[in-house]
Amino acid sequence: RNREHAKRSRVRKKFLLESLQQSVNTLQDENTKLRAAIKSHMSPDQAEALLSTCSQNNGPLIASNSSDATRILDDPDYSL
Repeated sequence: RNREHAKRSRVRKKFLLESLQQSVNTLQDENTKLRAAIKSHMSPDQAEALLSTCSQNNGPLIASNSSDATRILDDPDYSL
């Protein structure tokens, strides 16, 4: 019974991580397209000023580094 629960938990975690990675990839693609649109519709100086302002606010969302993020996701107490 415990083995089955552990297996289900691993499957849920794998699905969650795959889903999050897919979301990250989609958002990165969208970000790239939006940056390209800004560069094509504004003067180079205006575009660079706007993009540099936006880039200053891009901090980590849940962890300050990847090892902390991994530790948070590996915590068995997270709920799905």
